[in-house]
Amino acid sequence: MTTVIHQVEDWLAEAGGLLDRRVRLGVTGLSRAGKTVFITSLVHHLLHPSRLKLLSVLAEGRFDAALLQPMPGGSVPRFRYEAVLQDLTGSASHQPRWPDGTKAVSELRLSIRFRSPLAFGLERPNTLHLDIVDYPGEWLLDLPLLTLDYATWSRQAVAQARTGGRARLSAEWLALAEAMPAGGTDEPAIIRTAEAYRAYLNAARNAPERFSMLQPGRFLVPGEMAGAPALTFFPLPNAPDRPERDSLARLMADRFESYKREVAGPFFDHHLKRIDRQVVLVDLLDHLAAGPESLADLKTAIDGTLGAFRHGESSWLSLLFGNRISRVLFAATKADHLPTGDHQPLADLLSALVGDTARNLSYAGARIQSEAIAALRVTRDATIDTSNGRWPGIAGLPLDSDQIEEVLPGTLPRSLDAVTTSGLFVPIGFRPMPSSVRLDQGPPSLRMDRALEFLLGDSLA
Repeated sequence: MTTVIHQVEDWLAEAGGLLDRRVRLGVTGLSRAGKTVFITSLVHHLLHPSRLKLLSVLAEGRFDAALLQPMPGGSVPRFRYEAVLQDLTGSASHQPRWPDGTKAVSELRLSIRFRSPLAFGLERPNTLHLDIVDYPGEWLLDLPLLTLDYATWSRQAVAQARTGGRARLSAEWLALAEAMPAGGTDEPAIIRTAEAYRAYLNAARNAPERFSMLQPGRFLVPGEMAGAPALTFFPLPNAPDRPERDSLARLMADRFESYKREVAGPFFDHHLKRIDRQVVLVDLLDHLAAGPESLADLKTAIDGTLGAFRHGESSWLSLLFGNRISRVLFAATKADHLPTGDHQPLADLLSALVGDTARNLSYAGARIQSEAIAALRVTRDATIDTSNGRWPGIAGLPLDSDQIEEVLPGTLPRSLDAVTTSGLFVPIGFRPMPSSVRLDQGPPSLRMDRALEFLLGDSLA
């Protein structure tokens, strides 16, 4: 009988190899949301899963091992997992540090070996191939452009540039654009104006308001396209719907369409169109501190980018009409920059911010969840004595200090309507502590097990 069971298990193992599961995970997030650290933490956790207490495949004893695998061909570089891990662990030559931001597309494959229970005590070996895509968050902002024509985009961009805190940043570019003759195609003047527009976008990204809706994304992170004519255009005030031949508006419209056709469209088609699951990382703390204008701009960016994807429950029809994203996790990052008692309120604020979008995705058939997470926890809770009593705070290594400090991060607003620029909440930057990340075990984190259970639990059933 034992021999028969072993033969059946061997057959199941061979059959299982033909039915290996695949999940393509899109780690979606705007610049500075923490995509690179999230991916590295996710992979390191699965390679060393002892901290994943809430991941059901581990809790049920069905997890065997996970291994990094070569991607099966293609021209996309491999995600720099080992280099980022070295940054976070530190070395003889440097202290632990945050990795540099992403400048190009990369991918990584992690294969997870596990067992699925069957009748009569049998188990079927399974393998889940998890493909992860990393890319500059700025490029994500190109997706809403795919449904716009040049005149519509120009009207939106110019109106936006004249509103609120952007108005003081866009003056030079708008002055140059308004002074250009309608029939002018002087290339040096076009380059000067395009550079002024690029400078405005960079200033808006680094402004106190932390503006998010900055298009086109390649103007901020051009990658290999630096200096290309496809990046030498800008919105025009009063751009006509039907520009005349040999006019400036016609040239700008042609370059805009070329950008969509040769840059934005292929980026979506080659890297994002086949996503099955999606994580939307949001540095909500930074935007809460920046105030209402920053939050409104962030909401516009999230709504616009997610609208480019197809969400809903996957089925056999997906083989005919393309993948649908069946699960979306909205994650407020850097939750460790707050005391534990503020983590759920932070998740609630994120749920309120993405409420309309989340409802639309749920209606389309996707499952939605919001969490406050820290892919790498760099603080601990602390109780701090003040003249007004004892208050919950945090302790960690500030970016500009070599000594652990206890700090009060301030008060989270009770609702998005209560967000002001009065400075009630001021985020503090921290860096990784020495010895907090080790090569032989998963990193300290917050709710990464819950995030993985939501994203992959059903695929590891």
